[in-house]
Amino acid sequence: MAVATSSSRSKFVIKTRAHSDLFGLFNSVTCRDDAGVGKGKPAPDIFLEAHRKFHSPEQCLVIEDALRAARNAKI
Repeated sequence: MAVATSSSRSKFVIKTRAHSDLFGLFNSVTCRDDAGVGKGKPAPDIFLEAHRKFHSPEQCLVIEDALRAARNAKI
């Protein structure tokens, strides 16, 4: 499992601090200011970088409240 968020890394850390046990279950976290992420949502860059970290898994499911970026990534 992975997190792909439009938040900066510093804001992600602040927002999830109280839930470190939950977020510790994720294999990776990709934030908008990470290397490899060019444009933010609705561009697909965040999802594509999160997907790349999994070395092209055969199956991918995105749970997202703004579907345009996921659709742009063809996921």
